[in-house]
Amino acid sequence: MHPPAGASRNSLVFRDEWFRLMFERSADAMTLIDPSTGQFVDCNRASALALGATDPAQVFGLSPVDVAPEFQSDGRTSAEVAREATELTLRHGSHRFEWLMKRVDGQLTRVDIVATQLSLGDHSLILTTTRNIEQSKRIEEDLRVSESRWGRLFEQAPLSIQIFAPEGTSRRENAAFRELFAEVIPDLDEFNIRTDPQLLEAGLSPYIERAFSGEVVSIPPIPFEMRIGEGRLAKGVRWIGSTMFPVVDPESGQLIEVVCVHEDTTNRKQAEEEIQELNQHLEQRIAERTRELRESEEKFRNLFEQSRQGVMLHDENANFAEVNPAAAALFGLAKEDFAGRHPAEFAAEYQPSGERSDEMAQREILRCLTEGTARFEWTHLHSQGHEVALDVVLSRIPNGEKSLMQAVVTDISQRKRAEEELKRSLERERELNQLKSNFVSMVSHEFRTPLGIIQSSAEILNDYLEQLDPIERQDQLRSITKNSRRMARLMEDVLLLGRLDSGKMEFLPRPLDLEGLCRSLVDEVASTTEGRCPIEFSTQTRPDHAQADERLLRHILLNLLNNAVKYSPPGQRVTFNACATSEAWVFSISDRGIGIPKSDLPVLFEAFRRGSNVGQTPGTGLGLVIVKQSVELHGGTLAIDSREGEGTTFTVSIPFPAH
Repeated sequence: MHPPAGASRNSLVFRDEWFRLMFERSADAMTLIDPSTGQFVDCNRASALALGATDPAQVFGLSPVDVAPEFQSDGRTSAEVAREATELTLRHGSHRFEWLMKRVDGQLTRVDIVATQLSLGDHSLILTTTRNIEQSKRIEEDLRVSESRWGRLFEQAPLSIQIFAPEGTSRRENAAFRELFAEVIPDLDEFNIRTDPQLLEAGLSPYIERAFSGEVVSIPPIPFEMRIGEGRLAKGVRWIGSTMFPVVDPESGQLIEVVCVHEDTTNRKQAEEEIQELNQHLEQRIAERTRELRESEEKFRNLFEQSRQGVMLHDENANFAEVNPAAAALFGLAKEDFAGRHPAEFAAEYQPSGERSDEMAQREILRCLTEGTARFEWTHLHSQGHEVALDVVLSRIPNGEKSLMQAVVTDISQRKRAEEELKRSLERERELNQLKSNFVSMVSHEFRTPLGIIQSSAEILNDYLEQLDPIERQDQLRSITKNSRRMARLMEDVLLLGRLDSGKMEFLPRPLDLEGLCRSLVDEVASTTEGRCPIEFSTQTRPDHAQADERLLRHILLNLLNNAVKYSPPGQRVTFNACATSEAWVFSISDRGIGIPKSDLPVLFEAFRRGSNVGQTPGTGLGLVIVKQSVELHGGTLAIDSREGEGTTFTVSIPFPAH
């Protein structure tokens, strides 16, 4: 049976009405094209808006070529691509392709188009659904640029870097690695860090496996023979240590690769061996001299008194029996001040190691009497109150049934200070490496946009200088200048933070006109932000004289004012108030911008940390760190009152310097 003719007509009417509603109300840009004429016969509002038209009727009668540039991204003409797309759609029923669209306002936009053939009896129409892919294309281009920069950084890094696959095979090496391991490069395909016999024999397997389990691991230097595998002759030996950094997929937690940074300590090891040999030679000379001193009392007395090396003799009870002038000078005392006294009496209660001085002295004396000699470091108090570090070589001197002891002491205070300085330098180096890592991450993000703008403007001037009118040339030059200054400010912040962190920034308060300074800063911010937000400045209770470090105060107020403007909607007022209490200047800067999420406040003053709600607003995460440290140099305080979506108030209190 067939449905009644009326029912069929009703069904067709319902489908037509359904298609019309879907077509008109769809959020996707949709058009109908007559393939015989190549013109739009209908389009929905979303399509008109995508083309920059105010009314779909403006599109009727146009063709896809009319709303496209002359050439597409692949170099072919738009007319050629449009004909090909029409033919493929009619042949296969549908076709998908990318299209460079030109809006009514002249703006070019990349879109993805799905074309579908609609058959209406002996006539056909083509339905197109268009989606904007401009942002995804830009992201792809940025990603390619970022990957290129990482590749150059990796290859040109002065440190030897090797990247391992999860199974332990070598995946990638940089130029510094190839230079360091030049002898084994031909055999590198056979190397597996997790199974290499030489590394297993050296006992490094636990370190390596920890790295492949997701832990950052430092591997101590070992004498690495320049060979891979067994049965090959070594082509030299290098002392090499390394640090291994696992790279883990943040979503799945799976290990992607392990980055290994090598450190060649061969020269240092050779120097240590030379020093050790020198020390052994020195100890041998001391032992020989001691034997000579025992053979002749007269010669011993002469050498003992005139020796520049501190020598101290102990009786059978370990008390001082006699000291030579050099030893007495190390203590700042006369020789007579030592007689019958114990070494612990000249030291603080505890040694730098934390051990009690009397217990350590007893232990080393017992070791000397048992083994014949003992060498250790000892710290005593100088008569003027400061500590002096000594290297002590304690020797047993047989004397019939009793044993005496001789202590040869050397002032190593300067060496200890050098060691402490070295430790501090290494710690500063570690912090600097972390700062470098953060800096690279920040630079890759913050430099990309201004560099891209500078490059684009420079290319426009280079390619079209003669075609551009003077106003357009000035616009491009201003764009280059503006973005160059933006990068310069970024580098200035980084250098300033480095000086603050290293303690090289001095606090130098001077008399100054604070109100005049504040007003000049308001003008400066208004100029650099092109009047984005009006800044309302007020001041009350001005003292007759004020002192502050103008450099630091400028950094404090400029950063806070710039942040207030940057994170506020255009035209929104920023208020800046300066007043004086009986003890301090108080500065208050308020905005009605995006505010700071409560969860971000605890880490707001860490370098390179920014609020989670800043979106695409540019920034480095350094400004508030500089503000905090500059306020602390003044001995002041910094308070924040912020509500997300409502605004932020920073209050800075700078105490008056004591006269």
